[in-house]
Amino acid sequence: PVSLAAAIGAARESARRARETLSTDIWAAINTTWRGLGSAQAMRPPDMFTWVRNRTAMISGIADSTMSRDEGWQFYMLGRSIERVDMTARLLSTAALASGPQVAWPPTLRACGAYESFIRADRGIEADRQAAEFLLLDRWFPRSIVSSLAEAERALNKLESTGQRSGFSDEAQRLLGRARTELEYRPLADIVFDLPVEMERLQRACAAASDAVSARYFAESEVHTWRGGVLL
Repeated sequence: PVSLAAAIGAARESARRARETLSTDIWAAINTTWRGLGSAQAMRPPDMFTWVRNRTAMISGIADSTMSRDEGWQFYMLGRSIERVDMTARLLSTAALASGPQVAWPPTLRACGAYESFIRADRGIEADRQAAEFLLLDRWFPRSIVSSLAEAERALNKLESTGQRSGFSDEAQRLLGRARTELEYRPLADIVFDLPVEMERLQRACAAASDAVSARYFAESEVHTWRGGVLL
């Protein structure tokens, strides 16, 4: 269920169910990607990965230019941001567990589309600590964990309109805010000392936040039926 093919199929099915809320361009891009999956699976793995990245980048670009900034857009940004945090955490954990950091970190940066931005930010210095710091804490790079958490919080703030004066009635907002502040205000050495454990904790926070969003906004209503004069 988490393979590339399954994810593309799930995206197409979700788009089909919400067809009336999507622009024709978005639907066409998603549907064309799904239809092209068979040909892509016959490619060499690096070529298929490039094809998937190009197609998803195109879909994201079309969404950015054609979607109204309403609730649908906020949920889109929220889901994308939480997914980015989770995926970046997994990549960081894998790189930290690799035996040779000089080999592991450049591909990790490239997998996040961060290599050129990292080189410019760190003036060409390639080191595992600086790479981890960039992907964890850089506020200007949109795929860093802190930047993605902040984007998710902004989306939740726009969805949450209770005007509460203190605390957080939204469990997802509390979870994501705590995860972000724990990263931003702790010494980097404490985080990278046992990075896989820290990233696993972050993944659990993302899963809990996702469950909280589902429970708050998408909980299925109970279906009642009458049978023999009894409400079931």
